[in-house]
Amino acid sequence: MSPPPTASTILLVDDHDLLRLGLRSLLQSLNPSASLQVLEASSLQQALDLYAAHQNEIALVLLDLHLPDAHGLTGLTRLLSLHPDAHVVVLSGERDPAQMRRA
Repeated sequence: MSPPPTASTILLVDDHDLLRLGLRSLLQSLNPSASLQVLEASSLQQALDLYAAHQNEIALVLLDLHLPDAHGLTGLTRLLSLHPDAHVVVLSGERDPAQMRRA
């Protein structure tokens, strides 16, 4: 696996507008002088399109496991099958320990 890109771009993928807004604000407030860019997607397909267009800039993907067009690990699996070098952190309210280990 390659090291993360040097760019400061995060792709935030969640279908809840309020959660994306809150996370974006939190991330940008952590270091207001830094040039952090946050891209947002509300579906897996939007995320895949954004990642393809900006893959050299995206250092991290924050990915919800429950999206309108992907449920459970299908979204994570699809993203990593298309972009195996992507650095992904899963965001989820999932409580199933087996699902968490698989992620």
